[in-house]
This record gives sequence, C-alpha cells and structure tokens, in this order.
Amino acid sequence: MPLDSIIRSAVKIADKVSDPVQETLTHVVWRGANGLGAPYPTLAVTCKALVEQSTKMVQTKDGKLVETMAKLTFLKPMPNYTVAGRTNPIDGNDQFILADGTVGKPVPGVKGLRKGTPFLLEVWLQ
Repeated sequence: MPLDSIIRSAVKIADKVSDPVQETLTHVVWRGANGLGAPYPTLAVTCKALVEQSTKMVQTKDGKLVETMAKLTFLKPMPNYTVAGRTNPIDGNDQFILADGTVGKPVPGVKGLRKGTPFLLEVWLQ
C-alpha cells in the first residue's frame, strides 16, 4: 500500500474520531469581481473543522509577521471554485464565520502536508 494511501486513511480515521469536537463554521467564498472591480455575490458554505482559538504570530509567504486569532484544521478536502484570480481551495479574500460568531480572513498561503491535493489543510485567521 503506497504511503499516501496510508496517510489518507489515518486522516480519515482522525476525522471520524474528532468529529464530536469539530465546529460547524461558515466559509464565505470570494467569487471574484467584475471589470469595474465590484465584487460578485459571495457564496456561504457550511463545513467542519478543528478550531483552535488563540493569538499567535505567523509568517506570510512574503515574510511579513501577522497576528492571528485562530487556526482551522480541515480534515476533509475543500472544494475548488472555478473563478479567475481565485486561489483554491482557500483564497485570501474568503472569510470564515466561527460557531461563536467570530469572523476572520485567512492569512495568505494555505498550508497542507503535500502539494496537489493535501492530506489536510491548516488555515490561520486574522
């Protein structure tokens, strides 16, 4: 059995075991802007993630330090949205609404455990 299959199976087990403590949250998906720069209507999608709310400094792709308020860990694949200029599966223009009503934007540069389809996603909110 290839290593990636073993890791995917382990993540699937972790998802099943941690389901009772995962929060249901809303992913507000940015869908681009028209030629004049006005944003298209957003799409709100519910999903589940492990949520760790704490303040932490993280480094962005371009080297800046950003204060974050939460880390979301998605154990299921996130859908891709076909929109010009969008970074999939999580775009820096997206928003997340946590179960307690807290709203945050993702720090640019979604982490995963591999390139292509990641085994899991970690998203830091600011």
